[in-house]
Amino acid sequence: MKLERKKQNICNNIVIIDGFSKSGKSMVARMLGYLHRCEQWQTEFLYEFIAQMDGLNKISRDASEAIINMWADIHIYNLMIGRNVNSRKTDQSSPYYDGLEKKFIERLLKPDGDIVLDEVKNTDPVLPIHVHSILGFSDLLIKGFGDKLKLYIVSLRNPFELIEFFIDWTKRLCIDPRSWKFCIKNDNNEYFPFYIPVSYQDLYKNGSNIEKSILTIYSFHKQMFKMANSLNDSFKDKLMFIPFEDFVTSTDKYIDDICVKLKTKRAEGLSNMMKREKLPRDYNMNNYFALKDFLKKYKKDNISKEYINMLLELDLMYKNYIK
Repeated sequence: MKLERKKQNICNNIVIIDGFSKSGKSMVARMLGYLHRCEQWQTEFLYEFIAQMDGLNKISRDASEAIINMWADIHIYNLMIGRNVNSRKTDQSSPYYDGLEKKFIERLLKPDGDIVLDEVKNTDPVLPIHVHSILGFSDLLIKGFGDKLKLYIVSLRNPFELIEFFIDWTKRLCIDPRSWKFCIKNDNNEYFPFYIPVSYQDLYKNGSNIEKSILTIYSFHKQMFKMANSLNDSFKDKLMFIPFEDFVTSTDKYIDDICVKLKTKRAEGLSNMMKREKLPRDYNMNNYFALKDFLKKYKKDNISKEYINMLLELDLMYKNYIK
C-alpha cells in the first residue's frame, strides 16, 4: 500500500531555495517574488523537519513524500487566499518587507473554495520553498516532489565567512529553546546537533566553539557536494548552485537562468527591488576572507591540526566545486 495524492494534486510548480544560514538564500528568494506567476517566499519549517527525519531514518520515504506533497498543496492554497502569510513587517519572509503586501491584502477579501482551485489551474503559480542545509543530509526535497519540482537552488558563500558567523550558534545548539534544530542523544546521554555524523561525535564533543563551527561547515559542504555528484542527470538538471560572490555581481544572469528554468519572466517592480538590495554591485576580491586570513585572525584560538586539515580540504573542495 502506497500513500498517494496525484489525482488531487493542486501545486504543480515548486522551487526550493536551500543553503546554509547567511549564504544569501533570502536575497535570492526575494527576487523570485518579482517574477511572473511566482509566489512570495515563506519559511515553512515543516518541509525541512520532514527532510531531517528522512535523513535520520525516523520516517519512511513513502510517508515523508506524502506529507511534503500534501503540505505543498495546502501551502499554495493558503497563499492564494492570503491565509497564514507572515505579516510581521520586519521579517524578511514577510510580503511587507518585500513590498508585496498589497497583493496579499487583496487576497484576504477573496472567497475560498473551489474557485481558488480554478485560479490555481488558470494562473499555474510557482511555489518557492525556503529551507536550511538540507541537500547533503537528505535528498527528499529534490526527489520527493517528482515532476512538480522545477528548480532546486542552493546558495553558496565563502565557507570561512560561514564558519565565523556560526561560532556563536554552536553555544546555543541543544541548549537554547529558540534553536529550532533537532538534537540526537547517544548511548552516553550526550547531545549533538542532528547533522553531526556519529563518526565525528567525539571530535565535536572535545572541540572548542570555533572548532565545532569548522566541523559543521566542513561536514555540510562535504556531504552536500557528495550528494549532488551522486544525483542522476534528471535531478542534476534541476540543481542550480548560486555562489553569493557571483550573484551580487552577475545578478541579471542568474535571474535570466531562473526564468528559463521556471518558464517565466520578470515582473513589474523587480528593478526597484534590485536597486533596494544594491544589485548588481561590485565585489572586491581583495577583501575575500581567504584561508590564510582566517588562520591569522584566529591564531590565538590554537585550532588543532585535525581541524586545520579540515580547513585545507574545505578550501580546496569549495574552490574546485564552484569552478
